Amino acid sequence: MESILEWWKGALPVIAVIFIGWRLFGYRIRNLWDRKEWQEDGHIVAVDISVTNHARLKGDFAPLSTRVVAKLKSGEMIVDGWGQDTRWVPRNIRQQVFANGGRVINVFEPKINSTDPREQQDAIRQMKENYYRYWLREPVPATVCKRKSGRYFFTP
Repeated sequence: MESILEWWKGALPVIAVIFIGWRLFGYRIRNLWDRKEWQEDGHIVAVDISVTNHARLKGDFAPLSTRVVAKLKSGEMIVDGWGQDTRWVPRNIRQQVFANGGRVINVFEPKINSTDPREQQDAIRQMKENYYRYWLREPVPATVCKRKSGRYFFTP
């Protein structure tokens, strides 16, 4: 029994160092073998936020998945984040979408009761697909990059 405790006393700090090191520097290690394939300059023009009905019924409007829409010279591209929250979205974009930069969504989603038929169709489509697209008031310049593994990311 004491040998197991001694082993854990030695292993626990090593495990903690590996865990913290990967959280801080894992992306740099991963990028050593996952090189950039191409990059293109453009603007972030919208943010898509997915909220499930279950979360809405419970009164929890915390988004489960967030992605951004980038307008490039070659066309529009949707860039997904690795996390299931909004921490990966830069602060200046979050401030345009969320009230006070927090998790409360501003009321800019398309309205079904709108007089514009295109906005009505957009609202119906978004409700069926279970996400809301928030067009940014001020597009944010960004560079979209693609890695060889197929991951996309952007740097504002």
